Amino acid sequence: MKISTALRTSIDQRITALEKEIAEVESTGERVLYATLALALLAAAVLSVLSTRSVVRPLNAVVDALGRGRRRPDRPSGTQAP
Repeated sequence: MKISTALRTSIDQRITALEKEIAEVESTGERVLYATLALALLAAAVLSVLSTRSVVRPLNAVVDALGRGRRRPDRPSGTQAP
């Protein structure tokens, strides 16, 4: 009977230790998951800004060039080309 009680106590202690370890692993896993999510969102934001700028800057240059081409300084306003 004494061995049975000692064995049961040992098993209960081991179960408690394993449950504590499981909780720690879950907590660490959640922190890693949230950190990865935050980094992914940050990377997505940076990439979206960079890709938007890479499209908008050339378009602005084209619009500026077209705007300059429409206003010809050698002709007064309101006159047509021959």
